[in-house]
Amino acid sequence: MFFTKKRAQATLQVGVGFHSDGLSLVSVNQVAGQRRLENCNFYTTGTNAEVELSHAVKAQGLRGAPVVAVLPPNSYSLFQVETPEVEHEELKSAIRWRIKDLLDYHIDDAVLDIFDLPVSQRRSGPRMMYVVVVKRSLIQQYVDKLESLGLEIVAIDITELALRNVLAATGGEEGFQALLYLPPRYGLIEIVQGDTLYLNRRIEISGSDLEEQGGFGLQEQLDSLVLELQRSLDYHE
Repeated sequence: MFFTKKRAQATLQVGVGFHSDGLSLVSVNQVAGQRRLENCNFYTTGTNAEVELSHAVKAQGLRGAPVVAVLPPNSYSLFQVETPEVEHEELKSAIRWRIKDLLDYHIDDAVLDIFDLPVSQRRSGPRMMYVVVVKRSLIQQYVDKLESLGLEIVAIDITELALRNVLAATGGEEGFQALLYLPPRYGLIEIVQGDTLYLNRRIEISGSDLEEQGGFGLQEQLDSLVLELQRSLDYHE
């Protein structure tokens, strides 16, 4: 999304996830056209996570490898806005003006990127697009951390599009795929076709809610989850 750099094709790629409760590190190798998971680890906040991550990068021989980092959902804002009627090269400037009052910091301190939503089957209504916004100083902090690990930054991405990429890599171009993602503090429903994100919905039910409930409470949570899924599928239709 925010930071891309052309480089020679490499067989090994690293992923670093920044989370509210720690850091994750994954390395994937491309072998005979197939992706092979080499390593996958999580380092919990409060246990010298950054030091452990640095040691792991060195121990696994990952220094200099291309890395894609994924930002924690609470570090960026994701807006759905009407697509401005301007030339393509003027889109970002027009979007910056449109969202400036939605931020709690000055628009000059923001880094943003945009991606399209598919055209709705409904005849009425404007064309919509997604806007991702992050505070510039925060992006710089993540860049500094990655460079201190000796990794070569290819891109800094967001959770929603990282999950989209997983579905795109595992499915075909035809037909829709739906994903229910339930990390500890929130829930997410996505529907994609190929590499196109059709629907993205945050829901209040989280993985922690299901773990902590029991008996009738759990059934109530599951019923609410099914209802959220049904609403998402109906809206998609």
